Amino acid sequence: DALFESVSGVPRILDPETYTGVSVNCTRVDFETFVRRVREARRAAELARQADTIDDASAEWIKVFGSRLWPSDDAVRKAVAAEAAAVQPGRAVISSVGIVSPSGMAGTVTRPTRFYGRCPD
Repeated sequence: DALFESVSGVPRILDPETYTGVSVNCTRVDFETFVRRVREARRAAELARQADTIDDASAEWIKVFGSRLWPSDDAVRKAVAAEAAAVQPGRAVISSVGIVSPSGMAGTVTRPTRFYGRCPD
């Protein structure tokens, strides 16, 4: 922070892959905006990691990744429901070569099964 505040202009930043300057066309205002956004994202990530609930964490991660890259709660519920519908618990399909798959695949459907307790460790 002290180094950033004490330097005028834009520091020379190299791309680690190509070793070319990535800050060549940046102004000081552009660079200050970039640094501010990195700091905001870092703070949001820290708050997300320390959140007590998934909803609180999700709200912070949206600040980091943006709403276009972070799914909404409704989108997550729809995805979970679709996956649950595709893979029905207690049902399996056995293919002609003996591969066991979730229901919905081609093969012989097994009889429904039940959960009879916890598996031994």
